[in-house]
Amino acid sequence: MLPLPFDTFPKLSDKMKNIASHSPVVQEAEFILNETGDTFLDMRKLGKGIVFINGKNIGRYWSKVGPQQTLYIPGAWLKKGSNKIQIFEQIFENNTSISSIDHPILEELVK
Repeated sequence: MLPLPFDTFPKLSDKMKNIASHSPVVQEAEFILNETGDTFLDMRKLGKGIVFINGKNIGRYWSKVGPQQTLYIPGAWLKKGSNKIQIFEQIFENNTSISSIDHPILEELVK
């Protein structure tokens, strides 16, 4: 075991490399918003991990177990213009994209 402090997200300096499936990985991306508002991240295509938006920890997910399949992002944590998403994925499955939706997924479990 190796403790990883996540009171702040680790600084990233390396570019994307070929990563073996089911390995831990840290991913970071920027996205641009023309307007802000409450939203949800659809976590069903990811494995297990933690998500940060603009330096704020929005929560943990484990899509194969649940119970939540979405993570709530308060509109106040987003800003017009550039925003940053950072994901610590413990079970990387070669998925490098994530999307938002306007509603939570509360009663659906991945089989």
